[in-house]
Amino acid sequence: MTDETLPISDLEYGESYTNCVIINDDTPLRLDTMQFEKCTFSTINFDASEILDCTFIHCDFSNTDWSGSIIYRSLFENCRLVGIDLAQTQLKDTRYTNCHALYANFSEAKMTNTAFQTTQLTESYFQNLLSIKKTTFVACQLDGADFGGTSLKGVDFSKSNFESLVFSPELMAGCTLNQEQAAIFMINLGVKIK
Repeated sequence: MTDETLPISDLEYGESYTNCVIINDDTPLRLDTMQFEKCTFSTINFDASEILDCTFIHCDFSNTDWSGSIIYRSLFENCRLVGIDLAQTQLKDTRYTNCHALYANFSEAKMTNTAFQTTQLTESYFQNLLSIKKTTFVACQLDGADFGGTSLKGVDFSKSNFESLVFSPELMAGCTLNQEQAAIFMINLGVKIK
């Protein structure tokens, strides 16, 4: 479907939508096996939504609230996610590729097999994550991202970039860093390097 304005209740399983405007009609947001490209979601409340097997390409979700949502097996590609609130979400088998997600909030989320690739995550929040299993950050900008209260065991930051990162020293054991990043972590811990 192309160039249409549709209420949420008219969205259909397995359908693709391009350049559409999706409007709120107070229907709980449950999206299953749909593709959205260059779509606008007008006045949609995403909190406590269920998003399953969906693809979002070139969509703008800046400053939207998705807190408490379930997002499984979905792809966000080239999306604008500045200031998005994904606190307390469950993310499983979900990918964020080439997204602009400055100031995104993933605090207290549960992430399993979540991939961030070439995504701008500057000053985003990953505080007190309930799980961060098999989550990857590849070629991401993480400068100033806050992982305070989150166990970093098994997280590989070595292929991403940051000048500073907020973390809990007691929870950093088991993360992977490149040499430059290790020096940054050591300096943040108060270790003097000569």
